[in-house]
Amino acid sequence: MDQVRALTGHERNKDVGMRRFPIGKTGKRTSVCFTHHRRVSPGLHRTIQKRWFPKYRVVKKQGGCSSRAIGSRVDQQLLEYARTGRIPKRPNKYTKIAIDFFRKNKIKLQEGQVMIASDEKGFATAIDLIGVRTEGVTRPQFFLIEIKTGYSVGATRSQGTLAAPLDKVPNTQQAHHQLQLLTMDELLQREYRVTVHRAIVLYLQEDARTKKVTAFAAPYPEWCRTRGQRRAIWDAM
Repeated sequence: MDQVRALTGHERNKDVGMRRFPIGKTGKRTSVCFTHHRRVSPGLHRTIQKRWFPKYRVVKKQGGCSSRAIGSRVDQQLLEYARTGRIPKRPNKYTKIAIDFFRKNKIKLQEGQVMIASDEKGFATAIDLIGVRTEGVTRPQFFLIEIKTGYSVGATRSQGTLAAPLDKVPNTQQAHHQLQLLTMDELLQREYRVTVHRAIVLYLQEDARTKKVTAFAAPYPEWCRTRGQRRAIWDAM
């Protein structure tokens, strides 16, 4: 698909990178930062947090939530699947459910962890997955996909509202995920000239009692459903 090649092979992306650095007293844990124009660039989450929910306090995940290690493993396995088209050996149960979702919905993954950057807003980030749908449609559809692995514990728990002009939107983790998604959507359409036909947050959730994993694709909510709304949010950043 031309739009996939236009994005993954964009000249700007050659200047976007990612660095890992140790954190904590032991240095065993690591975090990442992005670089753009050979300078450290703020990531997307930090950018939207500063603008829309600066006082939000992250509630520590409680028992039953997937660890960061599991989420990282799922990301790597889905990246492998996107690049090879083959199910990885010994796939995580979250990975299996995600692949089943993509196959059922005729979404063919093309690439993952695609680094992009905004000259206008000054941030860099990485897209979890991009995919296309060609079956049952008159024209190929480009999918922008963010993966969230784990339980929905606390995801809808509100800490007031987002900053104005979104001060009627509850300040929840789910709202943060949608802000992340719509900002990448607008970046691709404005600065990369890539038309995004569908943008979804794919939640992979495990029931605490039954341990059954389900996949739920969250489309844009009412407060950012139209392109005009998303444009206004981008402009207000």
